[in-house]
Amino acid sequence: NDREIRKRSKASPAAQALQQIPGIGPFIAWLLMAEVGDLWRFPSAKHLVSYIGLAPSLYASGEHRWGGPITKQGSTVLRWALVQAAHRAALNPRFYGFYQRQRERHGTSRAAVALARKLAVIAFYRWRHALHVAERLPQVEKVRERTSAGAWSEHRPLMSD
Repeated sequence: NDREIRKRSKASPAAQALQQIPGIGPFIAWLLMAEVGDLWRFPSAKHLVSYIGLAPSLYASGEHRWGGPITKQGSTVLRWALVQAAHRAALNPRFYGFYQRQRERHGTSRAAVALARKLAVIAFYRWRHALHVAERLPQVEKVRERTSAGAWSEHRPLMSD
């Protein structure tokens, strides 16, 4: 349900952080979070990019090394969603120049994949920062109680040291 996804994304600090990235909305943010799962299992953004399948394949023979197409490992749906987000992000001034340079050199499809990889790296750091901030904040539950007038009131209890 669209409303449910939008409602949950407003309550999730990680989803909010991911939605700050141009091209990524509530649906792609939740898809990314659902497909990746626990972000802490990736020690770096390179590992996440490789997991998604947006990393270039490398070939080596003796002292010669050359790059190939992306590995296409991982979730095809997530890879597709990030490429769609890249097409949208290409219109943003922050990524427009990068996308145009890649497009001139390699064509539209490869430029979108290169931008999708960049979005995945940015998502990794934004998401990880949101998790760090969420761990440092105290988790305070709302209390629901009756007021003197008999109505129900929801509030956060006062912190007392």
